[in-house]
Amino acid sequence: MNDARTELDLTEFGSGTVLSIGNFLIGIKIEDLRTAREFGALYLGYPRENSQAFTDFNLALKLRRPPSVCFASRLQIRIDGIAEFMHVTRDHGVPLLESAMNWCLGTRINRTMIIHSAVLERDGFGLLLPGMSGSGKSTLSACLVGQGWRLLSDEAALIDLDDHLVYPHPRPISLKNESIDIIAERYPDWQRSPLYKETTKGTVTYLKAPTEAVGKARVPATPALILFPKFIAEETSRVARLDKVDAFMNLQKQSTNYRFLLDRGFEVLTKVVEGCDHAILYFSDLNRALELIESAWADSLSHKAQR
Repeated sequence: MNDARTELDLTEFGSGTVLSIGNFLIGIKIEDLRTAREFGALYLGYPRENSQAFTDFNLALKLRRPPSVCFASRLQIRIDGIAEFMHVTRDHGVPLLESAMNWCLGTRINRTMIIHSAVLERDGFGLLLPGMSGSGKSTLSACLVGQGWRLLSDEAALIDLDDHLVYPHPRPISLKNESIDIIAERYPDWQRSPLYKETTKGTVTYLKAPTEAVGKARVPATPALILFPKFIAEETSRVARLDKVDAFMNLQKQSTNYRFLLDRGFEVLTKVVEGCDHAILYFSDLNRALELIESAWADSLSHKAQR
């Protein structure tokens, strides 16, 4: 494996490079200089592999110049040589790349169970925050990282089919709309991308993954607590316990490849649910939500010790 980059080299993206992110190798080629600069800054500290290495998937961001000066240039993603995503304006290159990586994880990978969830680690144990966009998981993740938790992923819990541990896939944390100012106020020095306005999810920015998370990108955690966050304005923040059946069903809905794993998927998800505490976190107050997470975490580790 090549050393991680310490200085931004835009030429590597023009010719193509291979990023090592956890247990995945992703080929990246970017024709647009602006996108290469912004994307490269977010992934500066990640290890690179030899360009001839076998990759899990390859992304090429193509610059499409219009036939007339009356039209603006556009960007398009090709995945393994095939165009998969619609064209976007040149100021949306990074969101397009990030969305394409998420899409590939959810549709191309079946050697591990994938659950749409943020994942954080403390003392070797993992906290899963499964939820769809708008549930608050990214905002909570950023705050927990700011309080000393290790980021495994903002987007995907990768559960190994054999040892049932959750493996890291640390990439930038995606913040949207109101969450951007909330986190910027709490952590003004956290390196982030520019604001990308008028995307399909509104205004978006990306927080650079912490150095520790990237450095420990192959160190797994034992799942201990599963909290399903649900942000509801003016809702009283509280934790509502879930029984095993409801937890299983909710996790199944959040898994992108459960149905493809058949009996193996049922076995893995059952083991994870049996080994964890599980609850729904309703919240509107961020500070109170963080307190509730810490309390639920302490209870969960106590239960782990008693098992």
